[in-house]
Amino acid sequence: MEKPLLYMHDAYFSYEKNIDARDICFSLNRGEIVSLYGLGTAGHHALSDFLGGSCRQVSGTVLFNGVPPVEGPVLTAPSKYGIYRFEPFTPQVNSLSVLEYLFLIRPEKYICWLWNEKQLICRAQELFETAGLHCPVHTQTGNLSAVEFLQLQSAKAVDMHMKIVLFSEDISDFPEADIRKFRETLTVLKKHDISTIICSDSIPEEPGCSDRIYLFRDGAIVKKQTPIQYNRQKALVYVKSADTFRKEKIQKKKIPLFSVSGLAVSEGKSLEFSAYKSEAINLINYSFTSRERIFKLLTGEKNDPALKIQIEQEPVRPVSCQSLFKKKVAAVRFFSEKSGFPKLSVADNMVIPSLKKICMSGLFITDKAGKALYRQIRKQYPELPEYMADCSLSERIIVQMESLIVFGPEVLIMLDPFFLLDTKCRTILRNYINIFVKRGTAVLLISPGGSAYAAVCSRTIQAA
Repeated sequence: MEKPLLYMHDAYFSYEKNIDARDICFSLNRGEIVSLYGLGTAGHHALSDFLGGSCRQVSGTVLFNGVPPVEGPVLTAPSKYGIYRFEPFTPQVNSLSVLEYLFLIRPEKYICWLWNEKQLICRAQELFETAGLHCPVHTQTGNLSAVEFLQLQSAKAVDMHMKIVLFSEDISDFPEADIRKFRETLTVLKKHDISTIICSDSIPEEPGCSDRIYLFRDGAIVKKQTPIQYNRQKALVYVKSADTFRKEKIQKKKIPLFSVSGLAVSEGKSLEFSAYKSEAINLINYSFTSRERIFKLLTGEKNDPALKIQIEQEPVRPVSCQSLFKKKVAAVRFFSEKSGFPKLSVADNMVIPSLKKICMSGLFITDKAGKALYRQIRKQYPELPEYMADCSLSERIIVQMESLIVFGPEVLIMLDPFFLLDTKCRTILRNYINIFVKRGTAVLLISPGGSAYAAVCSRTIQAA
C-alpha cells in the first residue's frame, strides 16, 4: 500500500503563544482534493499555514512521504517538499506578463540568465492548454480575471512538479461560469497527481470536486465527511462555536424590528418571520415568479388583506408603498438593470430617495448637504462620471447604495441583488450590505439561495 503523501497525528500548531489548532489527525494521498471548512479562527487556517511555512508545529507527528521534515518543527522552505500556495491576486504582479510570472517568479530560484523566450513561449502554450487558460503569453497579469489568475498558478504548479497545492481564496462570489472553471482547474491538478488542500471560511451548498471534507471548530477537527455524507445545514451546525450559538440566543430575545405574518408564498401556504436590527436574512424561493410576488407584497406594490407587517411592534396599515416609506422601509430590485435618473447628475441621484428635495415633477434641486456628500464620494471614487447615464454597472451600484445611505432605511428589502453581476459588482454590493448591517438596518434578501448570499446573511428562511 502506498504511503500517504502527508500524515499528521495529534499535531498542535501555533502562530505565536496560543495554540491555534490541536489534536489534528490528518492524511493526504497523492492526487486527492481535500476541503477544510470552518468559520474565522476555527483552526483550519493554522493547518494550511503550517504547510505554507507561516505557522509552527508545537507537538505531535508530521510526516512527508513517511519522513519528518528536515528543518524540524517549522517548514522554512515549503517548495522543497513540493508544496505550492496559490497566491491572492495583488497589485505587485500587475506589471508582469503571464510569461514572466510563469517562469521568473519562483520561490526557489530565478532563471533570468537561462531565458530563452521562444522555448519558454512554446512551453507556456503547452501549460496554458493543459490548465485551460486562453490568453496570449504577453498579456499582463493585471488584465486577467480572478479565475484566470488561478489557472495561471495551476499551470505554474504543474511546470514546477509540485506535490501539494494550498488554496484559501473565497470563490463564493465568483460567477457560476468561473466556479465551473475553478473545478476544471482542480481536475487538471488531480490528473497530474497533484494533491489540493482547499481552506475556506465559506460553507458551500455542495462540496464540488472534494474527495474528503474536514469540518473545524474551536481549533479542532469536529467532523470528517465524504461528499456523499455532506449536508450544508448540518455542516453549519458542526462549525458554529458555542459563542456563536450564545449570540444567536441573545439575539432572539430582542424585540423584532420587522415582523411579517400571513405572507402567501405559494397556493395554500403562508409564511411568518421576524427580522432584528443589524441582521441580514436570506428569504429563499426557487421560483422567480414567486420571489417577485413576495417582493411586491412586502413592499406594498401588491395588496393582500391577509398580510400583516409590524415595524417595532407597531402595525403598518394599510400595507402600501407610502406607509412603508414613512416607516423607513426601502426596496431595491435587480442591480443588473439600469437604474436611477440618467439625465440627472450623480449628486442628484444620491439625494433623491429622501424625496425632500423634489419641488415638482421633473425638477430636482441639490442642496448643500447633497453637494457635500458628492464631494465626499468624489474623494472615495475619483473616477465616478458626472452624470448617471455615463456610469458603468458597478458605478450605478455605488450611486444607488449611497443614495440609500442618505435615506437611512430601518429595513432594506432586496430582490435577487446578485443576479447577473460579475465578481467586482458582487464585492461592492456585499460591502454595502455589511455597512447597512453595521448601521443597525434589518436587511432582507429575497433570492434563490447560493454561496454568494450565504456570505452576507446570518440566517436563511425557506419560502417554498
